[in-house]
Amino acid sequence: MANKEKILEGLQIIVTDLAQQADSHSIQSRVFASEGFTKLAEKYAEHATEERGYVEQCIDRILDLGGEVKCGAKKETPVYKDPIEWVKYDLQVSRDGLA
Repeated sequence: MANKEKILEGLQIIVTDLAQQADSHSIQSRVFASEGFTKLAEKYAEHATEERGYVEQCIDRILDLGGEVKCGAKKETPVYKDPIEWVKYDLQVSRDGLA
């Protein structure tokens, strides 16, 4: 039973953090589009869609295990107009997330 609780806890962390990352990518996509970076905007819109798919899979698994899904609190994250600064930030977020 303790193992199941750890799995549920881990899945919930993924749901909260990845949902935030998807929202962040969606926002950045719109900012880049407004700045004329069309291909970059499309890339980050696709990232957001893909990440939301993973969030849904994790939610489904939580429910399959009989867990309760939460809409966890998310911390504020920066928004960048400069694509290079954004890519540096996004890379660091990914590296930290892998840890």
